Amino acid sequence: MTGTQSATPTEASPSMWSAGWNRRFVQKLAAFNILAGVFGWSYATTFAQMAERWTNTPEYSHGWLIPLFSLWLIGRHRASRREGWLSPSNLAGSLCIGVGLYLGTQLPSQPGWNPAIPSVMTCCGAATLLAGWLHVPERGAWLWGGLVLLAGAIFRIGTTFYFYEWFDELSVIPVLLGLALIVFGVALPRGMLSGICFLVFMVPLPYRLENFLRAPLRGVATNASTFVLQTLGFPALAEGFVISIGETRLGVAEACSGLSMLMVFGALTAGVVLLVKRPWWYRALLCLSWPAIAIVANVFRIVVTAALYSWGYEKFADVTYHDLAGLAMMPVGMVLLWAVMAYLDRLFVLEVERRVSPFMLELPSAQHEVALQ
Repeated sequence: MTGTQSATPTEASPSMWSAGWNRRFVQKLAAFNILAGVFGWSYATTFAQMAERWTNTPEYSHGWLIPLFSLWLIGRHRASRREGWLSPSNLAGSLCIGVGLYLGTQLPSQPGWNPAIPSVMTCCGAATLLAGWLHVPERGAWLWGGLVLLAGAIFRIGTTFYFYEWFDELSVIPVLLGLALIVFGVALPRGMLSGICFLVFMVPLPYRLENFLRAPLRGVATNASTFVLQTLGFPALAEGFVISIGETRLGVAEACSGLSMLMVFGALTAGVVLLVKRPWWYRALLCLSWPAIAIVANVFRIVVTAALYSWGYEKFADVTYHDLAGLAMMPVGMVLLWAVMAYLDRLFVLEVERRVSPFMLELPSAQHEVALQ
């Protein structure tokens, strides 16, 4: 080796390193925002239709939270934590997302509104966040990503030609997956695949499937609620979709069929399954418990409302408690899901003991080996 050596990257001055990092970051940020802008513009009408369903249909009111949770799934495994959550890119991205979501809820009421504005702004905000979180490899999987992207585009164009709106909305998943493969390669960043796939819960069900599910769910809710009321000592009788308690008749309307519970708790259970560190069979059991949790929560809502009617609190049940019961179903579902997890933890002895809080998060505790029984 000679006596004079070039400065290594670790010996470079902070100003030189910072300038190089900023230059690379600006290039990555520009590329991410161009892709996000094109994606948001092409899906602007589709996102506007879904946003209208999220706003006006109680069954899909959780749709506003799904993209944010998917973004959080990716961000919790972000490559660089040097600048923390209050970096300029995080603040700018969060501001763009907030303004885009606000415009998405306000512009539809204005004549001549352009759905591309909130769509592009929200997508560019998400791209700005991802640009600050994720490391981009030198080479992406252009072949595989292009094939997946092409398949998603063909799927969308073909189904739109035959007026299948649901498949148009569902095509968001393969298109995003293709873009991710092109940018990041086959070895996607941790959490990105699950974050993209989780977006399926923001897509409303087809109209035919909704009608197919509502009647059976109403029947199950009516009969199960009648059984619980009879067990509690109420003279309840089921007549079709109507529960009779003496002279009081309570109709189980389509809004109380439990479809909204089924959709909300499906997304909630999937989110918990992605977060908890458990074997695959344990997560499968949690997924199987999802419909039962939704039905139990809906039956609880109907039973409490029927009891209030029977006790003479009609006004309280109509105006106050019925609405509060709908809002309270999310914590009720979380409690039920936590109870299922607590039961499984005691039923099956795992190799590593982990405690789970009621908020579905792993508690930091000393892990130790336990004997299998």
